[in-house]
Amino acid sequence: MPLGYYANLLNVLIDLKVFEKLLQRKRPKLKQHLDSFDPPFTVNLLAFQWFLALFISHVNLPLETEYTIWDMFFIWGDTVIFSTALTLTLMMEPELMQCERFDQVYMISQSFGKNIDSRTFLSNYVGNFKSSEIEKLRAQFRAEEVQNA
Repeated sequence: MPLGYYANLLNVLIDLKVFEKLLQRKRPKLKQHLDSFDPPFTVNLLAFQWFLALFISHVNLPLETEYTIWDMFFIWGDTVIFSTALTLTLMMEPELMQCERFDQVYMISQSFGKNIDSRTFLSNYVGNFKSSEIEKLRAQFRAEEVQNA
C-alpha cells in the first residue's frame, strides 16, 4: 500500500475511482446496467468495505479464501486489491445482471461469497494489473481531486 494510504479516506476514494474505471474497461455492460438504476448503484458502495478492510470479513468469504487473497497481496502488492475486487464482481456478474433494483445488488453482494473456496476464487482470478497502469490512474484521479478541492 502507498505510504499514508489510510491517513485519510482520499486514497481509498481515489482507488475506488480506479476500480470503477477498470470495471468500465473490462465490463462496460455490467457498469452500464448498475448505472441504470434509480438511484444508480455505484461500485463504490460495493467495493468501499473491500478496500477499507482488504477483503476481511466484509465479503463473507471463507477464511481460507481470505488468507489466499492476503498471501497474494503480500507477494504481488496492492494491485491484487483491484484484481480481487474485479474477480469478485465478475463472479457476481450473472446475478447482478438480473437485478432491477439497488437493494437487490446489495443483497447479492452481502451473501455471494460464502461458498467461494480458494480453488474457485483462483480459477476465476482475472490476473494482476500492471503497477504502472494503477499508478497512472491514481495520479489522474488524484489530480482531479486536487483540482476540484
